[in-house]
Amino acid sequence: MRRKHWLFIILIGLFAFSLMVYTGCSTGSSGSDTAADGGDTTDGDTDTGDTGDGDTDGTDDTVVSSVIRSYGGSDPEGDFVVIINDVDNSRVKRIDYTAGETEDSVEWYDYTAVEPDDEFASGFSMLNRAEIDSDTFVLFAEFPEVALIYQVFDESGDDIGNPSYVVYREELDKTELYEKAYNWMKFYIDGDLEDSDMSAGFCGFDAQSEEGLVYGAAYSKRENVFEEGYEGSGVSDINEGDVTKLDEFTYDEETESCIMWGSAVENWDEAITLTGTDSGSIILDFGPDMGGGMGLAVPQMDDPADSEWWSSGAGTYFAMMYELDKGDGESSVNPMKLVITDTGRVKVYQYNDSIASGTPVFNQQLIAFEDFNEGPNDEPIETTFGTVSGNDEAVSSAVNNAHKCRGAFIAHDEEDDVIVTALIDPDGRFGGFTLFDDEEEETDYILRFGFYIRDSGYTDPE
Repeated sequence: MRRKHWLFIILIGLFAFSLMVYTGCSTGSSGSDTAADGGDTTDGDTDTGDTGDGDTDGTDDTVVSSVIRSYGGSDPEGDFVVIINDVDNSRVKRIDYTAGETEDSVEWYDYTAVEPDDEFASGFSMLNRAEIDSDTFVLFAEFPEVALIYQVFDESGDDIGNPSYVVYREELDKTELYEKAYNWMKFYIDGDLEDSDMSAGFCGFDAQSEEGLVYGAAYSKRENVFEEGYEGSGVSDINEGDVTKLDEFTYDEETESCIMWGSAVENWDEAITLTGTDSGSIILDFGPDMGGGMGLAVPQMDDPADSEWWSSGAGTYFAMMYELDKGDGESSVNPMKLVITDTGRVKVYQYNDSIASGTPVFNQQLIAFEDFNEGPNDEPIETTFGTVSGNDEAVSSAVNNAHKCRGAFIAHDEEDDVIVTALIDPDGRFGGFTLFDDEEEETDYILRFGFYIRDSGYTDPE
């Protein structure tokens, strides 16, 4: 039997969007829509409005009462991106602020819905396709006013560039973040495949009297493999040197995000952004000069109840996954299927497989994080998190206990050396997903990470 490693894979952060988050200047309405949205926001079906090409007369692209849904987030390389869906005109655009783009400088792409019985849809009902030119197209999945996944492919189906993971933006009042504890994950894509990484753990903002000092720790299997981090465990302080404080962030009306600038304001390479959602969850972008990558922070539960978690999280999800095969030295971006049962079992399928008749690549029961006693230092991972983060020094009691990662769940396949960690938002509509698969050779591995969105309209292909 080959040597077992402690593997830390899926981190699922499902974000509910039921309460509004306002700034002190907020009038109580979201800045992300320009008209009232009559679409269904209670299930996974995308309201694409007019399914025409958005320019039927060839003279005017403007619709006076057009519904615009605007999302903010990250390309996991570290670029802050905004994606806008003009629902009534069935057109979409992606703006990369880090690359110097503006809303006026990029063009719209007309899109059409991909029907569930289309071979390309594999049973999903929430997909849309926009042709960029004769050789490339965009595939995006949207849960209206919740989250959106965006990826470019060539005509043969091979990925081009990185995926974009974005959430429906709400004005973020940073004063509401003091003394809050979150479960945490970070994705990073680098041109040097060995540096692409993912980590999972916790973070918390201390009291306002402490300027909202950030405490946190996260585990990276990649760092564990190369004996990096605390005592070679792969666990690191996410705010080493106490550099990041909530008070350093300022609200930016254009992007509807709180931003901490580096040496120069408006230099997006040196920016860390916090983009808020109405559930209190946060998506982060770390500019290339600030470590690179994207992060998710999902509010921890005070007293998690498994039965409530399973009932809200149960469903079928469309996932767009970045995959790195270290042994082969190759990377790719591909869709996958994820199923969470009402008894808390997580199953992962290849995209074209049937859920009814296919064999999942991962199939295990989730358990509460606090009940998981395995860890990279032969101790519960929460113990190592507490040691590395020093969160016992925080003023806030919520931050003192944040290393327990309440609301996180784990599934471990000991035979194949694969583990799953899950964070589930009460409404169970979308989340983050990471998978680390250990290989026979100690420094070879397969890692996968990405977003997934729930699709209540999924129809299993025959």
